[in-house]
Amino acid sequence: HLFIVRNMCGIAALLRAKFQGEDGNKKYEALLIALTQALSRRGPDSVLREEISIMNKENQTDESQHKSTSQGLFIGSVLNLRGPLTPQPLKDSHGNLLVWNGEIFRGLQIPDSDNDTAVLLRELGNGTGPSHVAGVMSKIEGPYAFLYLERRSNRLYFGRDPLGRRSLLIHRPDENSVLLSSVGVWCYADLNLNEETLKWEEVSNDSLFTIKLGHSENIQVEILPRSDKQPLPTEFVKGLNATENEDIPIDNDNIDEMSHQRGIAAEEFLKELLQAVSDRTRTVPKGRCGSKNRSSVQWGHR
Repeated sequence: HLFIVRNMCGIAALLRAKFQGEDGNKKYEALLIALTQALSRRGPDSVLREEISIMNKENQTDESQHKSTSQGLFIGSVLNLRGPLTPQPLKDSHGNLLVWNGEIFRGLQIPDSDNDTAVLLRELGNGTGPSHVAGVMSKIEGPYAFLYLERRSNRLYFGRDPLGRRSLLIHRPDENSVLLSSVGVWCYADLNLNEETLKWEEVSNDSLFTIKLGHSENIQVEILPRSDKQPLPTEFVKGLNATENEDIPIDNDNIDEMSHQRGIAAEEFLKELLQAVSDRTRTVPKGRCGSKNRSSVQWGHR
């Protein structure tokens, strides 16, 4: 039997472009506590928080410096199934920060002794700008949701894989704030908030998104078009196109040729499937597949 094992990690970020005052800080801190508790259930191996501050250019003359500072708080919880445990949020020497919930099966070379989060952060850190980030993410084959802060430009990038296989929700309390999270906190007594107030929406998987921090007191979400439509294997496509001719074949030679092409397509599909299962399970430590509290297991091939 072959198994498909799915990771389940949790990621979140709170961005605020304007000082909220003491009451606002208490409200958001209570919300972050609730989010952290919810995320910790998705990743029991590690739960960390990372805070950042960015000076807003429009308010550099304010008498109170903290009122002109954008604030960001990132949360990452990790359920480690492959490679060395890498706590998140993960930060490099340039201050770039990545929170990742996903698996990289192809597109980037991930040694068995390494971790996909660390490899992806290195790849993202090799360049700057929206086109670079979109280009890196377009290479990845596998399910994911991510939050990436490029410190040089103070720009946050986020999104999900094209098939939307990992959750990522967005909540806009006001024009000065944005919350992103794998899970939503719908109701929390200490906040005196109801479900309508804490309205979450699913981040679209049609594109990636970016937010420029430190630019103004209003947080604006910009669309970053993606270009990660991966071509199917040639023989697989050829097999799918074998019946494009609308004429009904009436001789055995045509039928045999069509069956042969479909057979090639089926073999190519099975090869891709087996490789995908191998990528998912090759480095999973023994004893974890059968542990219900650490992973969910589905039949992949029998």
